[in-house]
Amino acid sequence: PLFDGQRLPVVLSILAAAGLVVGFFRARSSVWMAMAIFFPFALFAWLMLDYKSIHRYSTAYAFLYAILAVHAIPPRRFAQLAAAGALAAACAWWTLPAVRDVRSSASPPVAALSWARDHIAPGRTIWLDETLRPWGEYFFGNRTIGAVPDRTKLPAGQPGDLVVTEELEAGATATFRRLRGRAWNVARRRYFETSVVPLPSLWVFGDGWHAHESDGELVWRWMGRRGEALLPPLPGRARLAMTLAAAGGTAPDVEVRLNDAPLARLRLTPQLREYAWVVDARGDAPNRLVIVSSATVKPSGDARELSVQVTALSWQPIR
Repeated sequence: PLFDGQRLPVVLSILAAAGLVVGFFRARSSVWMAMAIFFPFALFAWLMLDYKSIHRYSTAYAFLYAILAVHAIPPRRFAQLAAAGALAAACAWWTLPAVRDVRSSASPPVAALSWARDHIAPGRTIWLDETLRPWGEYFFGNRTIGAVPDRTKLPAGQPGDLVVTEELEAGATATFRRLRGRAWNVARRRYFETSVVPLPSLWVFGDGWHAHESDGELVWRWMGRRGEALLPPLPGRARLAMTLAAAGGTAPDVEVRLNDAPLARLRLTPQLREYAWVVDARGDAPNRLVIVSSATVKPSGDARELSVQVTALSWQPIR
């Protein structure tokens, strides 16, 4: 019931398994009653949710672990009280830092939307990821909200337009983070970073790109053999810069094209390296960036095919 991977979940699981064995051989009806009540919740959580979501619903079956663990302890009242008290204290002590963190600071979505409420001019639409709609409706109940599930549907935007996103974004006007401490292993790993980005500066990653990843500081994306992205319109000349690397064990030949015009042919390695180009940008429509790679790799335990990793991004006008 804890997504931690340390000793406490292991101890709880071992005790629960031992209690189940004891109940089986001693035919304890209380064990079978507990299994009948709580095991279906654990089973359907396992079958219907991904691995990182199961523990969100452990309140529906954590009691099963507790009841079975007590059955594994020798049936002496003092021993049972002492062991149960020690386990409960260990759980509380482990959780305390996460509780202190969430009680002492606003969550990143709340902090970001509070900031946006104070900085977005009245009369302008507040653009935000669809996942942040509930926060937007709370903070901007009397204003127009543009919640979009697909970033390709966002308008080009005018200077001063902002969009609130549920991730770290390059070129953000403001970024709000929660440290990935104990809270990272208590609930689903969401809403730890939120960014407020100028809408004209937002990159839109399309076909071929996987979801963004982050360690709380660095943000990166992986693509397969071919990836497309839309860059905001910029009139005149612009500077495009990206930090790229190849998946481990590969050294692919990579072609970079902007608006169907070839920019460069590169031989990438697993070491990160920055590349930059000065280009003629479109000012009346999004600029289409295409990266094509000659090789991919499927890492062990990962269903994705990976080729090129992109970290730092920059798309700026040249004055």
